Amino acid sequence: MSFRDLRNLTEMMRSLGYPRLISLENFRNPNFPLVAEILIWLVHRFDPQSDLPTDLDTEQDRVMFVRSVIQFMATKAQVKLNSKKLYQADGHSVKEIIKITTILYKAININDRNGNFD
Repeated sequence: MSFRDLRNLTEMMRSLGYPRLISLENFRNPNFPLVAEILIWLVHRFDPQSDLPTDLDTEQDRVMFVRSVIQFMATKAQVKLNSKKLYQADGHSVKEIIKITTILYKAININDRNGNFD
């Protein structure tokens, strides 16, 4: 985890329209609810009709959630994510989340340059 990665993630999420402010301090300690919220939001940006498990109360539920997100991103976006790093929900998960946000960020920038404001 580097300061640059955290800053890039917060800036990309803000430009993508993420409704919540992400602080650089949020990833100093494990914060699975925030990581899960971000992942759900990103998956719905890829496919609004996607169906992810939202019950995150137990360890098994969280593992199933992370697996379903990884499987979704592998099939829809051809992005390989590290499940252990995502489950850690700390600074190590930032690099994995950046892989997803970069795809969306580049797509929006390409559309903006071409004049397509969908």
